[in-house]
Amino acid sequence: MHRYVRVRSGCSVRPSTPTCTGFLLLALSLLLPVVTVFGQPRSAQNPVSLRSVDAEKVRTPVFEAKGPARSVQPEEWLRLVCEYDCEQDWLDEVTFQFYVAVRGKTRDVPPVSLFRGEVTYINVAKGRRLIADMFLHPDVLARFGELERVAVLMRADGRVVDMKGKPEITARWWEQFSPVEGVLMTRDRTPFLLIDYDAYPMIRAGGR
Repeated sequence: MHRYVRVRSGCSVRPSTPTCTGFLLLALSLLLPVVTVFGQPRSAQNPVSLRSVDAEKVRTPVFEAKGPARSVQPEEWLRLVCEYDCEQDWLDEVTFQFYVAVRGKTRDVPPVSLFRGEVTYINVAKGRRLIADMFLHPDVLARFGELERVAVLMRADGRVVDMKGKPEITARWWEQFSPVEGVLMTRDRTPFLLIDYDAYPMIRAGGR
């Protein structure tokens, strides 16, 4: 005679019967591949991953040219930069979506402004410590204020594969603001285009 154990669902089970034991083994065997997949390191699941995100002020590069030129003092830009690894021999494209929050200095701008921009690199070769960046114009810094925080979302194969920020992301803070588009600039729209030109993959034409 078997002893039944009553559970909250109102069903009765026989923990010692061969049938339940076989069912348990079958369930574990089905779950094992799932646990294995989600237990893999991030680099094994995704072809690219972010290492770090940072921001720095850089001055306009000065180039020598013949002919008349105005003598002006190079101004400061805000450069948003991230390092990433690519584990695949070649990727068709990788997109970086940048969010930067700045605190306003004057009364004619909001207390906090959020700027959003993205850059897509194509034909990305395998490598470590690759660089992606975007820029905030000196006039924007002068009017809208100082950096508060920055975040980057990385997309590959049509999905977000990684995200990082400075300071470290603990919540999707950028979703609390209405972002302003068209202000963050890709490298090929700035005077930094010719600096370390070969260190970057090609930017997709029309990329923001």
